[in-house]
Amino acid sequence: MPATVTLHSVKGLSPVHKPTQEQADAIDNFKTGQNLKINAFAGTGKTSTLQMLGECSSKRGLYLAFNRSIADDAQKRFPSNITCQTTHSLAYRATPSAYRTIKGKMTNRYSTPDSRTKATGKTWIP
Repeated sequence: MPATVTLHSVKGLSPVHKPTQEQADAIDNFKTGQNLKINAFAGTGKTSTLQMLGECSSKRGLYLAFNRSIADDAQKRFPSNITCQTTHSLAYRATPSAYRTIKGKMTNRYSTPDSRTKATGKTWIP
């Protein structure tokens, strides 16, 4: 069972700041090598805490973000041992390459010809 740490009131701290008590607890739990789950609301310091965890270990880690701009921003902030990417890119990488090349399986499967025309400027014939 992973240790659970709940963050309450941290906003945008960088690793040069002293960790809050919740962040210090997360770091201590992380250093035990056991699984760790962090529950927190938006803006409470999850990313800053994960950044601190990445700084205190040379082990590789993975930060998953909702969209590309968040992943790109996080990659600038995290140490080089942490890979930052979107959940979609993780899933795409796990998809066998042979499956990706089958027309319509990974792209345009649920698109209508009209939506493809608007997106590409080309006329699509079903």
